[in-house]
Amino acid sequence: MAAPLRGNIDRSIVNPSKLPGWLADNICMYCHQGLDARALMPGKGYADFRPGTPLADTLAIFVLPIRRGEPPGDPLLQHFVPKTLSQCYVKSGGRLLCITCHDPHQQPTAREVPAYYRNKCLTCHTEKSCALPLRARLAKTPPNDCAGCHMAKQSVQQISHSSLTDHRILARAGEPLPEIAYHMTTPEFPDLVYIDA
Repeated sequence: MAAPLRGNIDRSIVNPSKLPGWLADNICMYCHQGLDARALMPGKGYADFRPGTPLADTLAIFVLPIRRGEPPGDPLLQHFVPKTLSQCYVKSGGRLLCITCHDPHQQPTAREVPAYYRNKCLTCHTEKSCALPLRARLAKTPPNDCAGCHMAKQSVQQISHSSLTDHRILARAGEPLPEIAYHMTTPEFPDLVYIDA
């Protein structure tokens, strides 16, 4: 067993699980939420953001509003907003964080992915939550893959041989956007949506 470390503690290292949820999500949003516009705060540069501090102190992220009847925007780096439009997020009272499902220090192998994320789903849901009978779930490849069924893969044209997972967790494929998706602008920004965790 290793001896405990002695000496100075590096306080610049932040454990997202020890932060309020919105600050933890701010860390993820710095890289994983784009892509329409980012505006640095006066006197700030991208290197000024420090995990554990509000992202809005360094930069503001804006996306184009979702319009009825128009195709959705580019899925590249669009993770936070779709997550907030999912019923899982809404019903969690905003407690469904990026780190609820993703561990930045542990990446499951491709073989482990279905069971890994299934176990994450089962922290809120039960075996009986799924409307698809067990026999039908087990007949799929891979079997019993919650994320594979409820979080569709989208191709990424900008990166060859890549796909992104749609973080708007759907109960059923083709589920319409919730009404709130069309009302995310404010009087201050009628043509943009300000994204803040």
